[in-house]
Amino acid sequence: MEELYNELTQKAINLMNESNGNRILIGIAGPPGSGKTTTAKNVCDKLNQKQGAEIAVVMPMDGFHFTRNELSKMENPEYLFKRRGAPFTFNSKALLGKVKELKSSKTLVTAPSFDHSIKDPKENDTQIPSTIKIVILEGNYLLLKDPIWCEISKELNQKWLIIADWEIIKERLIQRHLNAGICSNFDEALKRANENDIPNGKYIIENSVKPDFTFRGDI
Repeated sequence: MEELYNELTQKAINLMNESNGNRILIGIAGPPGSGKTTTAKNVCDKLNQKQGAEIAVVMPMDGFHFTRNELSKMENPEYLFKRRGAPFTFNSKALLGKVKELKSSKTLVTAPSFDHSIKDPKENDTQIPSTIKIVILEGNYLLLKDPIWCEISKELNQKWLIIADWEIIKERLIQRHLNAGICSNFDEALKRANENDIPNGKYIIENSVKPDFTFRGDI
């Protein structure tokens, strides 16, 4: 993976060098469990190391989940909670607004994170100073063709899609659900992966815009 991270880092540097000083937005999308978070962190760390300063930051999409309180007030909340993590359980309008703000703002931008301990977003937990030249956005649905989502991908300077073997993804998801306390046992974690995460992942592959670069997160 180290070779891949170096290649992606160089792509980001090339974009920055050609940007005329404008902020670069890179989107990493892909199925849950494919390796988006790990890839984004490694590329961000390498960029900052190479430049000798904090010029890059990661902004996860997870902070734009609708809160549990918001979901409870929507139509069919039981289904929404069961499918939490699907595209319609995210506030895509708020995410689009934040992406546009990141692209145009010359001052500090704050964004929400997702607090797994309370299973809800945490407002203004991510800070993106004006000195940040590259923002790496990572999230399942950043490249979707769906309404509103498709407007997000148009704001990106480069679109990356990460894929992985479905069985490897499933193994990662089961372990993730158990570690995070989302599921209390293996069977429950397997059921969640099969009935929620894997269908979401396949929807991503089938309904995303054409990426600028596709790579594997399981090599």
